[in-house]
Amino acid sequence: MNIKQVKDKTYHILAILTVFFTSWGSGLQQAARFDLSKLFVWCSVMLIVFWLLFNRKVVFPRAFNLYISFAFLHTVITYLFVFPDELTFGYVNTVKLHSGFSKPIEAAGMGLIRIFILVLFAYALAASFRTKKDLVNVCIAYGAGFICSLSLSGYWLEGRLTGGYMDPNFFGLAAATAIFLNFFVIIMPVSQRVKIVSTTCIGVGFLGICLSGSRGAMFGVFTGVLLVLANLPIKYKTALTGALVVIFCIIIPFTPSNTAQMIHDRVSIEEIHHNRGSHRIDIWADYLNVLPEHLLFGTGLRRSQTALTNISAFKITYPHNNYLEVIIEFGIVGFILYLLSIFTLLKNILSKKKPSKAIILGLLSSWLVISFFLGNHCARDTWIILAVVASYGYSPCCSAVPKGTKAGG
Repeated sequence: MNIKQVKDKTYHILAILTVFFTSWGSGLQQAARFDLSKLFVWCSVMLIVFWLLFNRKVVFPRAFNLYISFAFLHTVITYLFVFPDELTFGYVNTVKLHSGFSKPIEAAGMGLIRIFILVLFAYALAASFRTKKDLVNVCIAYGAGFICSLSLSGYWLEGRLTGGYMDPNFFGLAAATAIFLNFFVIIMPVSQRVKIVSTTCIGVGFLGICLSGSRGAMFGVFTGVLLVLANLPIKYKTALTGALVVIFCIIIPFTPSNTAQMIHDRVSIEEIHHNRGSHRIDIWADYLNVLPEHLLFGTGLRRSQTALTNISAFKITYPHNNYLEVIIEFGIVGFILYLLSIFTLLKNILSKKKPSKAIILGLLSSWLVISFFLGNHCARDTWIILAVVASYGYSPCCSAVPKGTKAGG
């Protein structure tokens, strides 16, 4: 192998390892004597460094790059010039949970570092897909890593499994990601053995959705699957429908009876009406009431809670909605750029003429729906989804760049 081949191989291995460890978060803190959540951090940092040194290709569209640039500049101004006292680092406290688990409370600077590392990770990952095989390998790696994190159990919250996370809704997002990434694999021209592995990942993904009890993830996956089936050619549609029937016949017997009851209770109209969607309706109403005050400049990244000081009836809490969070934190300009970036990603998926576009459309649509119920910009899975979608739309590994557009900025 020449030097270029060695670099390409190393780059791809780093991408596979990083994606494999994505769902290994703080929820697995009792599974080993060291912090398993740091495996993703170490691998992602190495991937970013490798990208910066040897690649630096940008496959995200210009509109997305513009939104990220605006968010970065807005954050710098917010924390260096407007609220410099809030830019602190380290951990300020540790909350003790049941069963011996704990959750560290981090300073604002730590959260900012995490988000921008995730952004760079997405850029590095998207640039790593040179061929369809690279993308297939990463999809399988994610599914395998998800199975491992679920097998290691993790933290349970009121009968809901959080897997490698401390939040069952983030675990539900991870399960949805595993499902659609492996949908992509099984419609690719891969061996029967690989299809069996990916079908297993899909089945475990659906089991993870059930164990998480995440209504947003359930709704997102349901919407995504409908879009996939609506846009697939008939031969793929029939095969995928058959696979789903088999998967459900297998996982239903493995679903604990108490989990089935928990899901029934959570999705019942009476329960949703009683607790108003876990008080999301009231939280959204509070944020909408204060939105005019922050529409022009925004509160700043990860400062949305400050908008509700002294008015919220539910302690200070995040918006639980990506779109509301963006407009509160970055104002109307940031919100328009955000919507434009998503629209550009969606447009370039729809421009493709391949059957696989249905899967990527389902992946993005599922994430967009889940984003109505969960502020997930700090979720690792969000940036994997965006990297895959961007690469599919712009990278030669999947198809040519659409006529009249250019990758990157």
